[in-house]
Amino acid sequence: MEEILAITSIDQWERLLRDHRARGGRLLLLKHSTACPISAAALEEVRAFSREKPAGLQMAMVLVIEHRRVSDAVAERFHVQHQSPQVLLIEGDRVQWHTSHGNITRDQLWKVFSDKPGEK
Repeated sequence: MEEILAITSIDQWERLLRDHRARGGRLLLLKHSTACPISAAALEEVRAFSREKPAGLQMAMVLVIEHRRVSDAVAERFHVQHQSPQVLLIEGDRVQWHTSHGNITRDQLWKVFSDKPGEK
């Protein structure tokens, strides 16, 4: 299982985007609030998904309270209104899909991808 990369600075966020664009593929970003029980449930769903995620999918997370500037930079860069919890699927320079709150489930994440568990 690949770890979910914790993004803690704007420099790290910009480096991740630059590397992601150069590499191609997909990036799944979770915006997580450590003070919210709904966000805690979403994090567990994302972690469950990460254990069997599609090959080549990179995953990252921003803690929105602790690293608000990074969270704001994500919202500004992609013109997606901030919510927490929130998941964004980034391909190249665009958000291809996003959802928030109770819609963040392992099953919902799998619906977004054509890959199926075990077909990595």
